[in-house]
Amino acid sequence: MKKLIITVALLVVFFAEFHLLVANSDGVDVASKYLRDNSEVRKVVGAVSKTSLIPLASELKDYGREGSATYHIKIIGTNGAAEGIVTSIKTDGMWKVDKAHLLLEDKDIIILKQ
Repeated sequence: MKKLIITVALLVVFFAEFHLLVANSDGVDVASKYLRDNSEVRKVVGAVSKTSLIPLASELKDYGREGSATYHIKIIGTNGAAEGIVTSIKTDGMWKVDKAHLLLEDKDIIILKQ
């Protein structure tokens, strides 16, 4: 039983640290800004009041000046909410949105960039 508790505690710490690493990445800032500034997002959810990284749903591969990431970001606006899924590429130290789409509450998908 003690081993199980230690294993669970280590898993919780690992996932919490991973979430903090992803949440504090420059790439998530670029992805969130892309969603906030996108006119199609504003048509769907209204003025964006909040974006937040969905825990344990994102993937980050950061190799210094190169990398890739897929972020799942909750978007809350004045008219509703949606999930933004953004794939970004890091080249020469700069993150750039490669693909993006919205997953609506009714499960419809809107392609923002492909």
